[in-house]
Amino acid sequence: MQRTVNHLMDNVIPAIEEYADAELALSRAFHASTNKNDPQNWQIEAAGAIRSASNAAVAIDGLTDRATRESDKSKTQIRKELRNLCNFGVGGYLREGAHDRVRGVASVYKHDEAQDATIPLNSSDDVLAVGLGFGFDAYGVGKYSGPEVLVGQTAGNQSKFMGDVVAAVCAWFQLLSTEGAVLPEKPVKVINVMVHSGASDEQKR
Repeated sequence: MQRTVNHLMDNVIPAIEEYADAELALSRAFHASTNKNDPQNWQIEAAGAIRSASNAAVAIDGLTDRATRESDKSKTQIRKELRNLCNFGVGGYLREGAHDRVRGVASVYKHDEAQDATIPLNSSDDVLAVGLGFGFDAYGVGKYSGPEVLVGQTAGNQSKFMGDVVAAVCAWFQLLSTEGAVLPEKPVKVINVMVHSGASDEQKR
């Protein structure tokens, strides 16, 4: 699974870092425009955050193609396994549907509309950047206030994309570890969460 690991470390992690930077730029622009009473000024950064989020999603989605070629598993089987591994950080809670939403963002970014029924989005209109305050989604996920990239078909089922990205990458680290892939020994920072294969300190000795 070395090509899959290489893609994870060389392309996926940097793409996520670029997305995190775009979210920070969005926050700065939003607060600056609020102070200047110019609510439209941050929209350019909002578009940039959506674009960076989508690029990160495409990079993550590319892991499945590589893992399929390097194993005897189908894409469907790999995606099924990933669903049960999407924990928010090591030892964290299961973030249900996270990898499917990331895959959905990648699909609608490339095709505008979802290409199959397993994708929980309808079109690129389901990827939004809007302002939401503290208390939305799970505790400790994403930003405490201001606009950020959200994913969902309706307001009632929207999720913070930053949380989905972390959970999806956690799932990949766990999956690759179980497949015997050689991963970095030290945890990797994904947005603001430390991620690694999930092996305990006892198992590492």
